Amino acid sequence: MDNYKLLGISMIVLQSVIYGLPDSYVKLVYQEFPVMSFLGCRYALATLLMLVFWGKNIIEDVRQAEVKHYIIPVLCMGSAFLISNSALKYTTVGNAAFVRSSTPIVAAVMLMLFFQRRFTWRDAVILSIVLGGMYCLAVQRGASFSQGFGFGELLSFTAACAMAGSLVFGKDALKYIKPLSLSWLQCVASLMFCCLVGLFDGSLQSTDWNLLEKNYVWGSLLYLTIPCSIGGLQLQNLALKYINSKTISVLQCLYPIVAAVVAYFVLGEAMTGIGILGCVMVISSVLLECLSRE
Repeated sequence: MDNYKLLGISMIVLQSVIYGLPDSYVKLVYQEFPVMSFLGCRYALATLLMLVFWGKNIIEDVRQAEVKHYIIPVLCMGSAFLISNSALKYTTVGNAAFVRSSTPIVAAVMLMLFFQRRFTWRDAVILSIVLGGMYCLAVQRGASFSQGFGFGELLSFTAACAMAGSLVFGKDALKYIKPLSLSWLQCVASLMFCCLVGLFDGSLQSTDWNLLEKNYVWGSLLYLTIPCSIGGLQLQNLALKYINSKTISVLQCLYPIVAAVVAYFVLGEAMTGIGILGCVMVISSVLLECLSRE
């Protein structure tokens, strides 16, 4: 394994840890704070902070790049976050988590269709293992498809497609725009989508903004803004320079494992036998993907 591939892998592992740590605390915030309003605050703060620290470089870079070179990964990332959260209104957390785990498979298909990449037997084995592992983890969180594949599951799959698109087309976009600028544009798109939906469903108008004065709300907002939105997106876009999008999507399956470990200590959610099996399968698939050639 060369040093550049190792660097890219390390970035996504760190991103998964960053994303997994606050999961349990955010659930507590969402019990009081409307999801779209909170996400709107998150992306508004992220875009403003990035402009404060790197505004000159970002604006110059965006002006030089043609919109057609970055618009697809920007819209994909913005819609992925929005659709993913919206899906939870129509299905269980477990069902949504499992359907979203199809992201690596969708990314592999997109690579074949748009970039003529071969789909090998090794790819099939790795993706089958990771999908099985994610299903085990989803079952622990209450996944059940006894009533079929409904609207919530369809939204979750759409979110998986959007996330895969942001990875696959993001790698090509980085030939024309810097990772930091792409991250900023993705935050802007996420903010716009959240505000539109928040206005449409009335959550922005009905939000009790005094909740922002509570320490745990501010703490969660700052963590999700700085390490997650700014740091997480930057790590992902930087990693795309060193490893392919399918590898990244497989590595990101470590995120629910981190979230499950945190939930065990914070919320007392015990890890069942099938959950442990899922962790082993996901980690195995990640190791196989890391050891495979690009």
